[in-house]
Amino acid sequence: VAVAEAEARAAEGELEKAIQSGDPAGIAKQETKVAEAKAAVAKQEAAQEMAKAALDRAIRGLTIAQDAYERALHAGTQAGLSVELFIELRVRFVQSVVTHLS
Repeated sequence: VAVAEAEARAAEGELEKAIQSGDPAGIAKQETKVAEAKAAVAKQEAAQEMAKAALDRAIRGLTIAQDAYERALHAGTQAGLSVELFIELRVRFVQSVVTHLS
């Protein structure tokens, strides 16, 4: 986003120069460049917000999975299942998460 913002500021500076020169064609060209640069900034900001929202959903999902694992571990050990079984399942779960994230 920072690069796109810098490009937008540079385009605005060029627009100012075109306005000072009084060249209508140059002004129109620079106005187009400014609009395109600002659109690029908005697009990158929107993509960044979408990525943040997706990451937030993923974190919530992992938190739910962690809670479910802990409840299953507690219930399983109460029922006499071995902790080693749950450790094995935990390792598989973590490997699955890593595989999906990479």
